[in-house]
Amino acid sequence: MDRSHRLVLITRAGEILRERSADVLREVRRAADDVRAAEAEGLPMLRLGLIDTFATTAGPDVMKALSRRVENLQMWSGITPMLSAELLNRTVKVPHAAGK
Repeated sequence: MDRSHRLVLITRAGEILRERSADVLREVRRAADDVRAAEAEGLPMLRLGLIDTFATTAGPDVMKALSRRVENLQMWSGITPMLSAELLNRTVKVPHAAGK
């Protein structure tokens, strides 16, 4: 800003920043709108694996909240020594899935 005058004026650099910022803000708003629209569509399928202690305490509430947004919701609980590796390799088998 140019403060050498009684009236504060925007410099050329400030004008460029204002214009570019407006472009960025428009893109951010557009991205947020796109995300909201996609979220409103819901998910076609979600498989959720929970460790036993979490599944017994919070599992029912999680299932209830997710069931409003997911068409086919499958949850299983338990833990195996290989679960971490299966998750990383995307090879998790759903042993006893309870579909919605």
